[in-house]
Amino acid sequence: MSQIGVLFDIDDLGGGSYGYAAYKLLFDTLGTDLLRECELSDGDTSETLCGSARHYCIAIETGDAAKRDAIQQAVLRSKNFGFVAVGSRIIEGDAVSRHPLVQAGFIDSAGQIKGCDTAWIVTAWQQCGARSVTN
Repeated sequence: MSQIGVLFDIDDLGGGSYGYAAYKLLFDTLGTDLLRECELSDGDTSETLCGSARHYCIAIETGDAAKRDAIQQAVLRSKNFGFVAVGSRIIEGDAVSRHPLVQAGFIDSAGQIKGCDTAWIVTAWQQCGARSVTN
């Protein structure tokens, strides 16, 4: 399985409900089709927890290398406000695993979010609706 982490700027997301804002931004950027059969995990980065940064990470894991690449390219192309700078926006491999991320859910092949106990993630998913993003 291949995992990438997407980094968000907590302050640019508005502070308070930044986890919801990050998921909403990610789902709006990627659409729902691209995330089918992907595992999601999230949390504040290690640097955020020690006070040296204000970043939130959503990690996406998939067994499909082409899907992983498409997700990465869509995130890098995005001009949406809330992601960190393009050069630091995506982390991979050990850089993802060193952050204390927690399992957030799985998007099944039908586009349903499963195993998610966080209501605002489910709400962000439902608000995005079943759609593809084409750019």
